Amino acid sequence: MIGIDLGTTNSVIAYWQDNAPHVIPDSGGRRLTPSVVSVDDDGSILVGEAARHRLPTHPEKTVAAFKRRMGTTSTVQLAPGTVFRAEELSALVLKKLIGDASSHLGRTIDRCVVSVPAYFNDTQRKATCDAAKLAGIDALLIN
Repeated sequence: MIGIDLGTTNSVIAYWQDNAPHVIPDSGGRRLTPSVVSVDDDGSILVGEAARHRLPTHPEKTVAAFKRRMGTTSTVQLAPGTVFRAEELSALVLKKLIGDASSHLGRTIDRCVVSVPAYFNDTQRKATCDAAKLAGIDALLIN
C-alpha cells in the first residue's frame, strides 16, 4: 500500500516493505515535493519544485498553502481562464506524487492512504477524498 502525507508546505509519498517505510523520491530525487502549483507562461501546469521556484518571480501565477482552503468555496485564479478550487490544486499535487511513485515502482497505482490533520472537519475530509478522485485514485483517509 502507498501512503501520502498531503501537506500544507510539502507532501511525501511512501510505501511499506520489509517492516520499514520507504520514501519515494520525486523525479528530481528529492524526498519532499513542495505543495505548490503554478501556471507557466505557455499555459502548462507546474507542480512541486518547479512551481516553488516560480513563487517569488511569478506570485500571480503560483499558489501555495491551498490545503487550508480545503472544503471551502474559495477559488484561485492563476492566469486568465485558469481558476482552481483547493481540491483541484490538491489533485494536481496528488497526481504528481502518484506519477513519481508509479515511475519509481514500475507499476500503476490506483489506491493509496492519504493522511489528513486531526483537526480537519468532515467537509475538509470529503474535499480531500474529492481531490483523490480528481487525481484518479481511490483513497482511504486517516488522521
